[in-house]
Amino acid sequence: GIPIPCGAAVSSGREAADQAWNLGGVAVIKAQVHAGGRGKAGLVRLVGSPAEAEQAAREIIGQTYRGEVVSRVLVEEKLNVEREFYLSVTMDWRKGRPVVLASSQGGADIEELAKKGKGMVMQSLDNLELPYYKAVEILTDAGLKNKTLTGAAHILTQMVRLFREAEALTVEINPMVLTVDGGLIAADAKVTLDDEALERHPA
Repeated sequence: GIPIPCGAAVSSGREAADQAWNLGGVAVIKAQVHAGGRGKAGLVRLVGSPAEAEQAAREIIGQTYRGEVVSRVLVEEKLNVEREFYLSVTMDWRKGRPVVLASSQGGADIEELAKKGKGMVMQSLDNLELPYYKAVEILTDAGLKNKTLTGAAHILTQMVRLFREAEALTVEINPMVLTVDGGLIAADAKVTLDDEALERHPA
C-alpha cells in the first residue's frame, strides 16, 4: 500500500476539534476540494490545539474555491518534513497514452515548475505496466537517491497499479514527503476517475 498520514475527514468545527484532540492537539486542516493550490488560498492551516482546529474548520467550511463549495475538511497529523517530492500517473492527451511524472520538488509550486519544464521527468507507460527497475530509473533521473529512491520506486509501482485497476485518469501525490525519521508518506493525493468506468468500480 501507499503510506498516508493519520487523520479523518469531518464536516463541522466540533468534529474537527475532536479529531485534533485525538491527534494530540497539533494538526493540519485541509479543505477537501478537487482543485489544487489550496495552501496559497488559505485553505490549508496548521493549528496547535482543538480550539484552533474548530475555528479553522468553521472558517474554511462553506467557502467557495474555484467554483466548488467546501463541505468537508481533512484533519490530519502534522508531519516533520525533511524533503518534498512529486509523483503522478496521468493521461497525456496529446500523446494519447498514460505517462509517469516525477520531480525532486513538490508542493504548491509544482504546477509552475511543470509549465517551465524545470526538474520534471516524464516517461510514457507501455501496456500500463511499470516494472520496479524502470521506476528506479525514472526516479534516479528525477534526483532521488538511496533509501528514498527505493521506497519511492515501490510507491510509484503501486500508483501505476491503482491507475490501471481503477481505470483512472490521474493518480497524483503532491507532495510525497520524506520525514526527518526517514519515512516516506503521501502527504496529499488526488485520484481522478474516468466517468465511463464508474459503473465498473462502484464505491
